[in-house]
Order: sequence, then structure tokens, then C-alpha cells
Amino acid sequence: MHVVTKILIVFGALLSILLSALAMAFASNANTIRGDVGSEISARQAAIAALDLERTKTSSELARIKAEMEAVAGNIGKFKQENETLSAERNRLMAEASQAKLEAERSRNLAAAKDGILQTNTKLVEALSTEANTLRTRGLDSAKREAELTERLSELESQNQVLTQNVRALQEQLAEARSAGSATASSGATAAVAAAPSGGVESFGPLVTGRVRKVVRAENGEDLAFITVGGSSGVKVGQRMHIVREGNFVASLIITVVDSGEAAGRIDRLGRSVDVLADDKVLSRVN
Repeated sequence: MHVVTKILIVFGALLSILLSALAMAFASNANTIRGDVGSEISARQAAIAALDLERTKTSSELARIKAEMEAVAGNIGKFKQENETLSAERNRLMAEASQAKLEAERSRNLAAAKDGILQTNTKLVEALSTEANTLRTRGLDSAKREAELTERLSELESQNQVLTQNVRALQEQLAEARSAGSATASSGATAAVAAAPSGGVESFGPLVTGRVRKVVRAENGEDLAFITVGGSSGVKVGQRMHIVREGNFVASLIITVVDSGEAAGRIDRLGRSVDVLADDKVLSRVN
């Protein structure tokens, strides 16, 4: 037999032995592998069952969570709506607060204005009351003064009439004196005027000042002036007084009639063409 053949036979035998060993090893491990596969299948089925149970629980939990989420979403919508309502209410209250603040400020301003107006009206009422009392007092004084002036005017008119009669009597007496060639007066009125020289007597006593009250024209054409001072101030019949205006001499005044508070006399212009006016100043002397 050839060596190669022998080698192949030996190699075949070895392979047979190896195959037998492998078959024996596979046969011995098949049961183990089969048991492990069964265990693995059981474990897999248990795991699938547990997974199904877990899936069921998860689904329930997901359903519960979804329901809770829906409830929360509903609550969120409700809360959102309530928040919007509260925001609108807050804005309304803020607007009302601002309006109330403005109204309060306006009320304070109106109150301050009314207080000012009230104070002003009070002052005006007080002023008007004071003025009314003053005017009432002045009215009473004016009425009293008017009555006194009216009475005094009546007296002066009576005196004027007397003076006119005296002037007329003086004219008659002068005419009689001229016709008789005598300068002697014969009546009481003539004697009263004769006591006053035609040029008047200058006074050297205390200075007496007054005003011209009015100027009248006598029937004989002479101008007579009534002044605001009389016997109580020292004015006498026959006294020469001086009429001035703004410091300038106007005319002389020869006193012919004297009363306690007034006097009247003949205006002597000293040959000048001047007018004596009411309210001109009258002096008893000029030096």
C-alpha cells in the first residue's frame, strides 16, 4: 500500500474519531441548549407579558395624564379667561381710580375757588357794607347840610333883600344929599353904611381868610360879593378885604353887612376890568 494512501487512511480515521467526538459533544450539549432556549422563550414570554402589563398600566397612566392635562388645559383656559376678566376689571378700576382722582382734584380746585370767591364776596360785602354806611352817613350829613344851607340861603336871601333895600335907601339918600348939597345921611340904614367909609378900613389884626361864596349884581349896578367868614372871625362893617386868585390880586371888598358866619360887601375893582368869581380867596390883609 502506498504511503499516501496510508496517510489518507490514517487522516480519515482521525477525522472519523474527531467527528464522533464532535457528535458526542453536540449530543451532550443539545439538551442543554434546548433547555436554555426553552428558558429563554419562557423568560421572553414573561417579559412580553410584563411589557403588555406595563403597556396597559402606561396606557392607563397616559389616559389619566391626558385627562389631567385636558383638565389642566381647561383650568388654564378658565384661569386665562378669569385673568382677562380680572385684567379688564383692574383696568376699569384703575380708570375709575384715575377718574376719581381727577374728580377729587377738580373738587378740591372748585372748593378752593369757591373759598376764594367766598372770601372775595365776604370782603366785597364788608366793603359794600362799609361804603353803604359811609354813604348813608354822608347822605345824612348832606341832607343835614342841605337843610342848613337851605335855611342859610333863606337867611342870606333875606339879608340880600335887606342889603338891596339898604342900597336903594342909600341911593335915595345920596340923591337927596346931592339935591340938598349935603353929604349927611338922615336915616338909620344910611348911618349904618356911613359908618363904613367908601374906601374901607384896612385891618392890621390877625389874618382872616375865606372864600367868595357868590357874586350878585345889585339894582344900582354895583357888584356885591358874599364871603364865607363873618363876625365870629373878626370881620367888621366898613373893613376893606382883598380878593386874590392863585396868589394874584383881583379886587378889593368893602364889607357892608356882617353875620356871625358870613359877610357881604361891595366889590371895588379899582378902575380895572376884572371878574370876581366864586371860590376866589379873600384876605383881611395882604402883608
